[in-house]
Amino acid sequence: MKTVYLYGKLGKRFGRKWSLNADSAVEVFAAIEANKEGFLEYLARSQRDGVEYAVLNKSPINISSKKELKALAGRPAAWAINISM
Repeated sequence: MKTVYLYGKLGKRFGRKWSLNADSAVEVFAAIEANKEGFLEYLARSQRDGVEYAVLNKSPINISSKKELKALAGRPAAWAINISM
């Protein structure tokens, strides 16, 4: 089981905390979409509007700087999706 946290507008709209039987981010996204229709379209539309997302395997609380967030995510992000064991 993975615990998934959606932050910011994602959490408000689709639910902040999820417990999912998933082995990858792709499976996490598919599971959320199956339970909350429109999730993937919302991500795509937001990205077209310039919002970038980061998928983290570390709690944002333990991230000490924007530099560390960028290193974890590969690029700066406006919102984070945290997937942890």
